[in-house]
Amino acid sequence: MYAKHLNENELSTYLTGKVAASVRSNVEAHLKICGDCFQNYMHMREAIFLQKGGEKISARLKTALIEKIRETKISHISILVRFLKDTVTVVSGDQDSLQFQGLKATYAFRSGDDYSKSPSQEDPISITRIVDGREVTLTLHPLAQREKVGLSLRVQPNETLAATVFFDGEECETIRDISTQAMLKTELPKQGALVIRFSHRTETLFTIALNLEAGS
Repeated sequence: MYAKHLNENELSTYLTGKVAASVRSNVEAHLKICGDCFQNYMHMREAIFLQKGGEKISARLKTALIEKIRETKISHISILVRFLKDTVTVVSGDQDSLQFQGLKATYAFRSGDDYSKSPSQEDPISITRIVDGREVTLTLHPLAQREKVGLSLRVQPNETLAATVFFDGEECETIRDISTQAMLKTELPKQGALVIRFSHRTETLFTIALNLEAGS
């Protein structure tokens, strides 16, 4: 087990697969408990994913990715959403399984100075992940103010869970029961780092980091 953080060379070597089984086991065990190293791992996986498509990761997104969430054994999902003119890139990672998913899709979500669609014609973006046996869906909704989005939360099966939302490190809203109130009242900028903490009574169950970036 690593007493400190994994350095870039150790992560790069792990990602190439050219490590002994004992080293791989130690790296994976560390990534599952260290929030800092997991975010660095996510950054490197996302950079590889984007570079395969001829893109480069921005400094702003890199900063958001490596911000410390918490060093904890609580399940943690990290999702990155990049808004471009006519596509969206979504990449996601699970700190428990170290699973990584990436996709790019065309979407009807107005960006920049594109006024060809009204908000009512634009499509929401839904992202669903399984966390601790629960199906968690985050949906980003277009708003009249094009630089912002709405966010709704859904967890199946239904249960009484609270959701506390942090934007760029500051608490912005708490929904006490997402089974009765799915939509956040807060309108969120398309640029920034969110952390959503799901809890039951006083116990934190899992967290989801949602990093948003508006591309040019």
